[in-house]
Amino acid sequence: METIRKDAEYEKLAAAGQTALQGGEYVRAEAAYREALVLRPGDAAASKGYQEAQGRVMLAEGDRLVQANRLLEAHKAYQEAQKEPTLRDEAGRRLSAVAERMRNGTTPTPPRLRRRFAWPPRAQRLSASRRWWRSARTPRR
Repeated sequence: METIRKDAEYEKLAAAGQTALQGGEYVRAEAAYREALVLRPGDAAASKGYQEAQGRVMLAEGDRLVQANRLLEAHKAYQEAQKEPTLRDEAGRRLSAVAERMRNGTTPTPPRLRRRFAWPPRAQRLSASRRWWRSARTPRR
C-alpha cells in the first residue's frame, strides 16, 4: 500500500516537473524533480529532468546577468549550464558571445558607476579655480 502511494506521488511529481520544464518554469521543474528523486533515488528519468532543469536555470541566470551587464558572473553561469549535455551547444554559443563582449570591451559602464566617479559640476569648477590660484601664487622662474 505504501509503495503504491509512493509510486503515485512520484508519477505526479515527475509529470509536474516535465510540464513545468516544457512551460519554461525551470525553478519549479527543478523542485519537482528534486522531490521525485527523494522518493526514488537514482531514477534515470528524474535525474535527467533534474539536470536539465538545473541547466536551464543557469542559462536563465546567465541571461539575466548579461542584461545587468555583469559579464564575468554570466560567463560562470553559462559554464555551469554547459556541463549539461543537452544544453552544451546552446550554452556554448552564449558563452562565446559573452567572451567576445568581454574581449572587445564593448560593455558600457553601468550608469551607477558613471555617476559615482563623475565629478559634480560645482566640484569641477572649484578644482579649476584652485588650479588657477595655485599657478598664480607660484613664482615664475
